[in-house]
Amino acid sequence: DPSFLDFYLEGDAAGWVAIGVSETPDMFSADVLGCNVLSTDLTVFVVDTWNLEGSRFNQRDTTDDGLVAHTTSSENGRISCSFSRSIAAMDAGQDLNLNGDYFVMYGTNGGPAFSLTAGLSAHSFAQPPALSLMTVNLVTAGILTPPTTAPEDYRFIIRSPSDCAPSECSYFAGVQTNEGDPSFLDFYLEGDAAGWVAIGVSETPDMFSADVL
Repeated sequence: DPSFLDFYLEGDAAGWVAIGVSETPDMFSADVLGCNVLSTDLTVFVVDTWNLEGSRFNQRDTTDDGLVAHTTSSENGRISCSFSRSIAAMDAGQDLNLNGDYFVMYGTNGGPAFSLTAGLSAHSFAQPPALSLMTVNLVTAGILTPPTTAPEDYRFIIRSPSDCAPSECSYFAGVQTNEGDPSFLDFYLEGDAAGWVAIGVSETPDMFSADVL
């Protein structure tokens, strides 16, 4: 059913693992989905929550309309769940239409829930959720195809020495257009390095205003 998005979440957590979207790079009016642990028997249940005005905890949506749980698991402090959420906003004022450009936040933290109607407890300030650096559309982002091309078959290649196999090069870079979305480029980098390998582009033959990955 293309009117739903499928999610899979997993992580080490005593309370929850979650992913959320927000129109701003903070918790204001965030729509957050997660796997929540019940304190009484450590079973896992799926929740759709929202955050009003940057509250320290996320409230449960009025209904679970548009949320379908598939699998849940809790073992040795690691929890996971899979579920589908309607792309459309089902609970007015509490859901966001997922087909939009949002900042994405994700994390594992908090304590377990004391009831099946609970939302998500507050995260620790020492371990706040991670936040995407730019807005992402979760619906259209899904069409990217993970590269399956062997490194030596990339369409544009830089290598040193010039005749080396990728695994034997001191530096190897491959670049090609993503097969699923031609507005993206795929990169493959490999090299002998203690810290990093990188590729960059510049309008001049030096490092001024260079864009480096």
